[in-house]
Amino acid sequence: MITAKLSAEKCFGGWVKRFSHRSSVLNCDMSFSLYLPPQADLESVPAVYWLGDSGQTDTSLFDAYVAQSHAASLGLALICPDVLPRGEYVPDLASRLGCDTVPSLYLNATCMPWQRHFRMFDYLQSELPALIESHFPVSDRKAISGLGLGAHGAMVLALSQPQKYASISGFNPEFAPQADTHVAAMLELLMGESQDARRQYDIAELLTLGISQLPVLLHQAEIALTPALAAGQKQVLEAAKARGYPLELVGLREYTASTGFVASFIGQQLKFHSLYL
Repeated sequence: MITAKLSAEKCFGGWVKRFSHRSSVLNCDMSFSLYLPPQADLESVPAVYWLGDSGQTDTSLFDAYVAQSHAASLGLALICPDVLPRGEYVPDLASRLGCDTVPSLYLNATCMPWQRHFRMFDYLQSELPALIESHFPVSDRKAISGLGLGAHGAMVLALSQPQKYASISGFNPEFAPQADTHVAAMLELLMGESQDARRQYDIAELLTLGISQLPVLLHQAEIALTPALAAGQKQVLEAAKARGYPLELVGLREYTASTGFVASFIGQQLKFHSLYL
């Protein structure tokens, strides 16, 4: 249930709007932002869901005013959920992890007390799309994208339930998130030591087991590619090649993991999605 409209701004003939709602899956209040292109005044439009990286919020994609311009010309809605459950009743992960920025992991926790709130996988697969499609002129045709851990989450969500998506894209996907100390600690808190529970969020594993093949376009700023990420990337590319999976990864030498990087290529990714929506 939507509880409040937080903001609204006319933009490129459409609207950027931000709302809060009560999530029954996450047991807390959540916010989301969306861009409705001008075409939504006449008919329901397909959507691209965007998952942010650690430290971002549901408004981060819209700050540069670039994604909205491309979405307006293509007739696409952009749906941006928050990256984490938040609120006074949500257990404080930052203090447990000893960090200022909690990793944005789009999974379902299996350990208490975290499993009551940290169920972002279920929230994004079911609750949020149902809310969006029932309250706004947005169809059930959707694609998914993201940045960093958000790109990892986008691939996991779509590869796990490919019937729900038309295509996948992402920037600097975290192919080996467990290589990060804070991510590894968070995984242990949320899921314990069960490797079976973690395997369902392994991109290479999902590519190997998957039946449906969704087109994938990824952009990687090579300056941001650490040895651990490079090893994870190699594993994923080998799994995709072995299955003949339509995955294209574009390596870019002179770009860093920055807002400018996303702004430079978000138009290409949205045009890619428009071919399948």
